[in-house]
Amino acid sequence: MKYLKIIICGLTIFSFSCQNKQQKSKILAKVGNTYITEDYMNEKIMEIGEFDYLKTKIGKKQFLDILINERLVKIASENSELKNSKEYKENLDKIEKELKKRLEEYKEVMLTKMWIEKVRENELKTTEDEISKYIRENNSTVSFDQVITTDYETAQSIISELKKGVSVEKISQKYKDSENVVINKIPPVMKGELMPELEDMIFKMKIGEIGGIIKTKLGYHIIKKNSQNLIDPNNIQIKERAKRILEKKKFDSYMEKLQSKYKVEVLDEEFK
Repeated sequence: MKYLKIIICGLTIFSFSCQNKQQKSKILAKVGNTYITEDYMNEKIMEIGEFDYLKTKIGKKQFLDILINERLVKIASENSELKNSKEYKENLDKIEKELKKRLEEYKEVMLTKMWIEKVRENELKTTEDEISKYIRENNSTVSFDQVITTDYETAQSIISELKKGVSVEKISQKYKDSENVVINKIPPVMKGELMPELEDMIFKMKIGEIGGIIKTKLGYHIIKKNSQNLIDPNNIQIKERAKRILEKKKFDSYMEKLQSKYKVEVLDEEFK
């Protein structure tokens, strides 16, 4: 994008030079066949932040010298042999290709953003009644320790240790260098913020109970429940969380329809 700024800046200077003779703004300096006007100087001052020093006569004189040198560099470069050189043309071609690529990326981002906004306004639209009902039906949060392994044998070994009284912290230390085991503490979460395969079991478990082994697409899960507390249905943050949960449920449902429509299939066995 820095190249785009340079090109735009150059075009701005050029158009200003061509039009200066026709403008009514006070002419401060002439450089070759171009003019630097008071309006142009003020625009440049605004661009760099309108510092108090540049509002003074001394500051403006110094800044005019900078603008004159800038204009001299521009004129000299345009009249140099470099403008017709192979090196310059190659660099220009490289920049044009980069700008074209950036433009295509921007078009994709803009289209995607607009599409998501439309989906949120329609398919994901959630009412206050839906939010209130969801909170009434799911009125508590749970926190827990979670172990995820990529193979069943390791999961069996870990759950056996946990049930014998080995702490999650010791298990975490034991497997800290293993790329096949992930252990983490999950802060209080509402129903809907967890993987569906885990939710029913976690909310039904007793505090301190160890549950599992549960197979999901991530691997084999073992859960140790730490707490369960009622939530305040009038809490603004809780309402916002409930809204996001409902939107995600609707979004997931919408994505399933798109996957069927566009026939999504994971081909690498490692990721299935």
